Amino acid sequence: MRKHTSLIILFFLILVTSCKESKEERQRKRLYKHETIILNNLDSLTGVETLAIMCTSFGREKTKKLFDKLSPNNKQSDYGKTVEKYLQLNNDIEIGDKYIDFTMQTLDGDSIRLSDIDSRYILLEFWSAGCAACIKEFPFMNEVHKKYDRIDFNIVAVSMDANKYIWEGAVGKYKIG
Repeated sequence: MRKHTSLIILFFLILVTSCKESKEERQRKRLYKHETIILNNLDSLTGVETLAIMCTSFGREKTKKLFDKLSPNNKQSDYGKTVEKYLQLNNDIEIGDKYIDFTMQTLDGDSIRLSDIDSRYILLEFWSAGCAACIKEFPFMNEVHKKYDRIDFNIVAVSMDANKYIWEGAVGKYKIG
């Protein structure tokens, strides 16, 4: 009986190991699939819409190469303008470079520009209520803020949630800020 159990376990381990793809391999395949969709649809909205959705996953360099191949009409579409804005905003940023100013809404409903925040050091934290990894980082971010507050350090948490009630609820629930 023990011999059969060992063989079954060994067979199961071989099966699981041979079927299991690495996370990186799955990601590579996913990116390749979307790149193929774009390249096969350079003149249709399907291609430029896919590029607009995937540009952050592709990164600036690959996005630029794919964008350059799009038809002029696709480049002028709303999706094309989204990709173009991504390319403009995502230059190779280095520490000390000037940021691109933007306006965001506070919990109080006021608008504030990034340039209005008077701190020597600012860490921008982009998050979403549906992002488990983001939520997991909040206690650490609060610790970092407490530790470096004395040197004029501020963390600006920018929610990517479109619904204000969702991000307001997450701020209260997870004690962000």
